[in-house]
Amino acid sequence: MKNKRIHKKTSKKRIPVFLSIIYFFIMIVSGCQNICEQREVDISSEKTVCIVTGRPLGEDSGEPYQFPSAGRTIDGDIYVTCSGIGHQDTTQGYERGGLCFVSEDQGETWNEIPITSLVKADIRLPNGAYFQGAKPQNSYEADLSAFTPLYIEDGLSIYYASDISEFKKTITFQEYNPSSKTISEFESTIDWKYMPVVVNNEQVMPLNAIAYLSQFYQYEDTLYMVMYCKGFDNEGGGGDNQYNIYIFQSTDSARSWSYTGQLISADIPGIKDFIGWQEPFMLFDGQKFRILLRTGSGTPMYMASTKDPSMWPKPVEFQDFGVRPQMCLLENGILVASYGRPGIEVIASRDKSRAEWCDPYILDNRPKSADDSWNYSCCYTSMVPISENELLIFYCDFKYEVDGKEVKAVLCRKFRVK
Repeated sequence: MKNKRIHKKTSKKRIPVFLSIIYFFIMIVSGCQNICEQREVDISSEKTVCIVTGRPLGEDSGEPYQFPSAGRTIDGDIYVTCSGIGHQDTTQGYERGGLCFVSEDQGETWNEIPITSLVKADIRLPNGAYFQGAKPQNSYEADLSAFTPLYIEDGLSIYYASDISEFKKTITFQEYNPSSKTISEFESTIDWKYMPVVVNNEQVMPLNAIAYLSQFYQYEDTLYMVMYCKGFDNEGGGGDNQYNIYIFQSTDSARSWSYTGQLISADIPGIKDFIGWQEPFMLFDGQKFRILLRTGSGTPMYMASTKDPSMWPKPVEFQDFGVRPQMCLLENGILVASYGRPGIEVIASRDKSRAEWCDPYILDNRPKSADDSWNYSCCYTSMVPISENELLIFYCDFKYEVDGKEVKAVLCRKFRVK
């Protein structure tokens, strides 16, 4: 009996060990499969819908039918705006009238509305109003000869705003009140220690023009304003002729903004004619805050990520090129990014660390260089999610064919990402 009991005990030890080895092997295999499944992303697109067409490239004054920007209206419809006749992509052109189109059927059909009647619903403020962004304002002439710029070169001068009492240091924002159904303006203060005054050929860029070009992103109860402009190190002063990123946050319905963090430009080897970080796009992807950064036209696009938006690591190269990079986090957890010039590409990541991205979906590969892109498109994109795994991507085509004739057009294409 004693030997038998010993034998039973020995058997009990051997069986779990043997099974544990098999179980361990199965877990390794299934784990590898799960990792692969997490990283694999399928991007497919359906029909392209033409929103508006203009005349052939070069026949209209300014730069109409380009620079699309999309979102949701207060009625839950999708809107897209683009530049109108006479628009110039300069600090003098931001008060020019634009075009606006609305779709009530998830992008299938579009109707034009006056851009002045557009009410955006992308951001709901704590006070219940819908944030409409900064009021556009053109640059203006001013005699600043009595002041000493910190930086001056080739007609560009940068001053400390604190030295110039005449410079308006508040921002005029707009909001829509759903109760009164009216849009009103309000002044907002900003805590910017080394606020710059940028003067280009005697034209002063007002603070409102910088805010108008900024990205606004709402996460939980905080509204972020992600600015880019030529300026100073906000934590030490000093600056140069490069663009920097400045991030501010508000928790009081955009009435005041506190300084959050910055990404200061520095010379990066391998980028020709690098002039700094431009056209930032920031969001929280479920794990970290991520920001995409343009460095020029036809030059590499960079990314940085952090859990604390007040502290950013040095950005790392993300793609070979990218103007006006955009990101969209779908309900299925996949992060989608679009960017362009030359051409337009779409990529996505299911991996929560965002270390793995799928191969680019080529939306437009006609341009052979950044300069050549302007013969085909401005290569700016905008994205709006329409379901758990679907989104619309907006872009423009300067050679869209209508009745055998090539014209400028603003288009949208439905994508499925899963």
